[in-house]
Amino acid sequence: MAATARDLLGDIDFDPAELHAKYLHERDKRIRPDGNEQYVEISDRFASFGDDPWADASFEREPLTDHVDVIVVGGGFGGLLAAARLRDAGVQRIRLIDSAGDVGGTWYWNRYPGAACDVQSYIYLPLLVAWRQARPLFYLFLPPFLAVVLSTVYFGWHWVIDIPAGIA
Repeated sequence: MAATARDLLGDIDFDPAELHAKYLHERDKRIRPDGNEQYVEISDRFASFGDDPWADASFEREPLTDHVDVIVVGGGFGGLLAAARLRDAGVQRIRLIDSAGDVGGTWYWNRYPGAACDVQSYIYLPLLVAWRQARPLFYLFLPPFLAVVLSTVYFGWHWVIDIPAGIA
């Protein structure tokens, strides 16, 4: 028999089933009847949308042929945190794969003037606190965010192969 939220959390002051139903209701408001047909193929007149404006178009390297224990698809914060947790769990050979030229996900792609976090930036604290870089801001702006948070990922090692223990 699977454990319930109450089994795992003990005495809680909300009904997990009711909360789950609330989230399903909100999700259902956003689901469109055309499903995947709503998306446009990145081809023809939209082909340039697949280009990475931040990457060096002439960059080339030999294919990687080493063996890894875990591949994490996506170098956004979910992928970075997954890799950090895997490293903390003792996994040594981790590879992050992303179509972007660098890590950061949304923060990598959206570099317009005035870009800022639209949710309380404490969601990123697992990457900030470990390096004692926490800032007393609720909403981080892009330049300090990239400088502080992404520097924790590049702290003297190659992120594709080495995600050090303790960053999350």
